[in-house]
Formats: sequence, structure tokens, C-alpha cells
Amino acid sequence: MSITPKRQAVIGFSTPYAVAVNTFMTVNGGGLDTLAGNGKTLPLDADKTRADEVIAALNDQLKGKIVGVQTSTTASAFLAEHFKGVEVREYKTMDEASLDLSAGRIDAILANVTVLQAAIKAGQTEGAHLTGPLFSGKAFGEIAIGLRKDDPALKTRLDAGLKALSADGRLKALSEKWFGFDISPNGGQ
Repeated sequence: MSITPKRQAVIGFSTPYAVAVNTFMTVNGGGLDTLAGNGKTLPLDADKTRADEVIAALNDQLKGKIVGVQTSTTASAFLAEHFKGVEVREYKTMDEASLDLSAGRIDAILANVTVLQAAIKAGQTEGAHLTGPLFSGKAFGEIAIGLRKDDPALKTRLDAGLKALSADGRLKALSEKWFGFDISPNGGQ
């Protein structure tokens, strides 16, 4: 799960094993076939000027459109902060958002790229594809294993395992195998 300050107040986390990369999913012929920054990595914190330019272009393309997000996610907070001219529709599950995208009730979905890829692979949304930049940075956070705060022994063991996987390249290899690109903390930013 993504590490956020609100979650850290309640639970503990292992060392991060991935960065959260988010993008948009649209359907062919829906009017948003190719969004600004399409397919380009956009680390929001590393190049703020470029990030602001791409977000401005996306705001122009998405003005008056409806974008679906899952409730209480980093994607939801990001849309609310950076896309004022966009109607945001929140869903309990990504399945619900995918159904509305298929039915034409929304124009796009913003979510973690791995979740969207899984939805496309499962055939949940006919004609769906990813478009727009591959957002990463503090707004989306890093992904780690959630655990009890009062279990330091488990945290120590998990952290050691993740460090070993990262050091010998297995974390990167697993990321590329399952997600098609490197979302490990050193490669995904």
C-alpha cells in the first residue's frame, strides 16, 4: 500500500519496495485517445517546471471532462489539487470505475498504472488503453508492506529481505517481469 502520513499514524510500514506510478486510462474513440505527456515518465518533484507544463496541458484537454478515481487514494487527492476544471467522480472500487468508463459515463480514470494494466489485461474495459504521463513523486508516494507498529522484529526481517532483493537486482527484474517497467524505488523515479 502507498505510504501516507495518515496511514503512518495508524500502522507501520516496511522499507519501500516500489514507487507509486499513476496514469490515465481511456477508451478508444472516447475523445481522449492521447493525453499530453503520453508514455513519458514524469517525476513531479524532480522537474517541477516540466511537471507544471504537462499538468497545464492536461487541464486543457480534460476541462469539462469527468475523471474517475478510487475513493481515498493518492490519485483522488492529486486530481483535487491539480485539476480544478475537471469533474472528479469517486468510486469504492476500480471495477465500478471501469464499468462507468466502458458505459461512457466517465471520460477517463486516474489510478496506479499496475492496477490499470491488470484491468486491461482482464478485459474489464473494452477498448481501454493507458495514456498520459507516468506520474510519480511525493504526491503518489512509495509502496511498502503495511504491518503492525508494535512488531519491530517482523519489520526488521521484511526490510532485510527487501534490501537483499534490491541489492542483487531481483526487485528490478520482478518489477519489469510483472509490470513491464521498473517501479522499484531506484528505477521508478
